[in-house]
Amino acid sequence: MRHEEFVRALVKHGSVRSASKAIGIETGAGYRLSRNPIVREMFIEARREMFRIGVAQAMGLISKAWRTLEAVMDNEDASPGARTQAAAEVIRLSRDHLQTDDLELRIRAIEEAEGRETNQSQPGIEAKSEPKPEPEAKP
Repeated sequence: MRHEEFVRALVKHGSVRSASKAIGIETGAGYRLSRNPIVREMFIEARREMFRIGVAQAMGLISKAWRTLEAVMDNEDASPGARTQAAAEVIRLSRDHLQTDDLELRIRAIEEAEGRETNQSQPGIEAKSEPKPEPEAKP
């Protein structure tokens, strides 16, 4: 329980000193906890989860952002500079997306050429597979 409480406080407060104070332990005890491999792994996983949540929230805003850019581009009352900037942003984001897709395809092709399996649920991530048995040596 102490590990989980410390990790939650560390995620929330951002420093060992503040996390230690928040859960009522000495700062030295907090630093000892922060060096514990179990606590470090828990903290890394907590940060990953925070990032996943943030990405999911950002994904929900993408369509709204596109609609906003579209509205600015179509708004006859908007300044020409604002309309041009919105159009340029749409072009830039589209280009970036195409480049990312192209890189993903290239990485996948390289991995396949090297005979590695890729994890299609996480493009670009090598799939874990069982090691292949060594052929039996002939006497």
